[in-house]
Amino acid sequence: MSEPSQDPTKTTASRDSQPRPQSEPARGVGAEPQCAYTIQCASSVYERMFYALYRLGVQSNIAVSARYSSQRRQLSREAVLCALHAVVQAHPSLRAVFVRRPSTRKGHHDLFKATLNVIRIDDAVEFEYDDGEGVTSALLERIHNEWAWMPDEPDKPWWKLVVKGRDLVWVCHHAVADGMSGFVFHREFLAALNGMAWPRPLMAEAACAARTVKTDASVPNLPLDPLTVSTVRYSILELIGDLVMYTLLALLLGKWTIYSSLPPSRSCLRDTSKPANAENYTKTCISSRRIPAASMAEVLAACRANGTTFTPLLLVAFTMALAGDHFPNAKLGRSRYSYDLRPLMDTHQLGGSTPSGSILNLSAGAQHIHWLRRFRAADAALSAEDAARRQSAWDLVREYKAGMERRMHGKGTRLWKSVSLLGTSVEDFVKLSFDPLGRTLPPTYHVSNLGAFPSAPRVADDKKSAAWAVQDAQFSVAATNGTVGTHGIILSVAGVRGGDTVIHAAYEAGVVERGMAEQVLQGIVRRIEALVASSR
Repeated sequence: MSEPSQDPTKTTASRDSQPRPQSEPARGVGAEPQCAYTIQCASSVYERMFYALYRLGVQSNIAVSARYSSQRRQLSREAVLCALHAVVQAHPSLRAVFVRRPSTRKGHHDLFKATLNVIRIDDAVEFEYDDGEGVTSALLERIHNEWAWMPDEPDKPWWKLVVKGRDLVWVCHHAVADGMSGFVFHREFLAALNGMAWPRPLMAEAACAARTVKTDASVPNLPLDPLTVSTVRYSILELIGDLVMYTLLALLLGKWTIYSSLPPSRSCLRDTSKPANAENYTKTCISSRRIPAASMAEVLAACRANGTTFTPLLLVAFTMALAGDHFPNAKLGRSRYSYDLRPLMDTHQLGGSTPSGSILNLSAGAQHIHWLRRFRAADAALSAEDAARRQSAWDLVREYKAGMERRMHGKGTRLWKSVSLLGTSVEDFVKLSFDPLGRTLPPTYHVSNLGAFPSAPRVADDKKSAAWAVQDAQFSVAATNGTVGTHGIILSVAGVRGGDTVIHAAYEAGVVERGMAEQVLQGIVRRIEALVASSR
């Protein structure tokens, strides 16, 4: 083997070696065919954030599932492996892992993005017994409470595909990609299925027959860091103003805010020198609610008739359910949502994309602050006979949508860019961000909506229809430790165009009771139904 490389961006590590002491550099690009990864570049701030949250046991992973249907074909093991091989070849981000190296600054570690030199497709797939129940809350709980990507010397992908009959769940370390990337993954997988030779899909190439993907010069480059491409300018004064405001809200109105009466979360680790162990992992619980296709069609029609969309409707109903049913003494609510930045950027500049989209972290978040009196009044008015009074709830939804638009095209995206200030090492991120996060995120109730997966895939002009389609889609984000993340319920939403929509509620065990989470979901759906009825 070659001498240690002096360039940390061109190093490899042996698959079979024991983890080296932190002071020992990784071996150089020279040679053993069984090296596990090659370091490519420095990590981005968001990659360091999700790496730190995982390493400290704060949040585990994200999961996006799809149910594949075909009238003529079976989703065999061979078909799954062959389609997955095509997806991994198409998206270089699926080879990405992250490794720490000692920094030139004493006590600090830099985080580098690396690519696995070889991915064994079988290592990335788990075949579950198909009990006919599909993707359940219990399955998602089990997935979210697995912490398999802790090793300092990774030799397997930081994602996996769980196969349960026709339901495929893509599970991912958040440092690798965001939730919308799950839709990209399934669009690519669907295209691969529809591009196969049937009735028996054949693995023609030797690499595919061996069920491996190797990184070489023909592999597309990793996407660029979106922060380096974005032309958005942040304001330090705006950032300081927000931190001051959230600090004052916590001091003056903390006990009058939604979630303030919940039991405290356990303290959060801050030392990233070694990974958290099982007793420090955030334990995720999942409760779910499905909105049938016919009901969802009515909801969307009511949203269009009232000049709004589903996400602000859901957030208003969420606020009403929490304020009206569970926190009657709260005066203040702080809602938060994630949104996709892909429509706001030229993703072709980033590279690493296909017609199915880009697999990377390209989402932002924004927060709204509400006095709850108006929400309670509008909630009560939903049962009023006076149609004008019932419209007050829709007024709130329209106002929320207008606020979302302003933040997505302004303050929210500027704040997304401002994380560039959070240092260059893993320790920098923890030191500079955990206290501000602890004042900003715990009181928030959070919604992340991927929207509707297109049920009819694009097909070639010479084909009348595709053999495979996606019949159902779901999205679930693991709960966070409530000292630096949401101290309550996180809602994750996805569906299929023209089909059902599924809402998953994630919450920390011991903080939110399962019964309460189920009641919150029931309260949300009940208010959505009342809003739809009021617009008929």
